[in-house]
Amino acid sequence: MRNSVEFQPKQWPDFADTWIENWPPGLSNLSYPQIGIQLEINEVHSLGRRNGVHSHCFDPTVEDDLQPLELRLDKAIRPFPQGVFVRLGSRSPKDTLEGMLTSGKAFDGQQAIRLLTCGSARIAYDLRAAIKANYNPWIFVRQWADIPPDMEFRCFMQQRQLIGISQYFHKTYFPRFRYRHAA
Repeated sequence: MRNSVEFQPKQWPDFADTWIENWPPGLSNLSYPQIGIQLEINEVHSLGRRNGVHSHCFDPTVEDDLQPLELRLDKAIRPFPQGVFVRLGSRSPKDTLEGMLTSGKAFDGQQAIRLLTCGSARIAYDLRAAIKANYNPWIFVRQWADIPPDMEFRCFMQQRQLIGISQYFHKTYFPRFRYRHAA
C-alpha cells in the first residue's frame, strides 16, 4: 500500500470521540434510531478503491468483494422501510453529486455502498485516517427523516457541555429566521 504524502490526519484519536460509534449511550438514545456496522479491513480498502478519490492509497492486493457488506447492510436497513441516511461514523458523503441528489438516502445495501463509493473526498479522507490509525471504522444506517435545510443544526460540545449551536447551512439566508434588532 502506498501512502499519500499530503495526507496528515488530524489528531488521533481525539477527533474520533465525536464519531457516532463513540457516542455515550445517553446521546445515542436521544438521536434517530440507527444500526452500526463495523467494517473489516478488506472492506475499508475496497470502499476506498471504489470511491476513486486517492484510490492509490488503498491496498490493491486486498480482495475486492463487498457482497458480504452489502448483505449486512440489507439486514440493517430492513427495519427501516422508509429508507435510511447512510454515513460513516465520522461523516457522510454530502460532498458528492450522488449524495446531494439522494440526500444520502438508501433503501438497500447496494444503494448504501454506491453512496459511500461515489467520489467523496470526505469518505476517502476518513477511510485513509482509519487505516493509518489501525482502526476499523463503522457505517451507520439511520432512520430516514425529512429535515428542512433551515432546521439542520450543528451542536458544539466541550468537556461534555454544550457550548454552541449553528445552522448547518450557515451561509444561506432563511426568511423564517429574520433577525430583529432591539430598539
